[in-house]
Amino acid sequence: MAKPLIAIGLLITVAGIILYFFPTAFRFIGHLPGDFNFEKGNFKMSFPLATCLLISLILTIIFRFITK
Repeated sequence: MAKPLIAIGLLITVAGIILYFFPTAFRFIGHLPGDFNFEKGNFKMSFPLATCLLISLILTIIFRFITK
């Protein structure tokens, strides 16, 4: 249980450092083709399907390398 927690902590730390020093590096998050945005009047809904799939793929690859 300790190894996954350490890995998650390191990933969050690295992501935070990257976002702090390069805030425009990940502007595409939530704006990929396949991300759905609906607006009607004062109602706004966002469904980032492509972004969720991309993040899931990246995390799957990272965790596969960590566990081997």
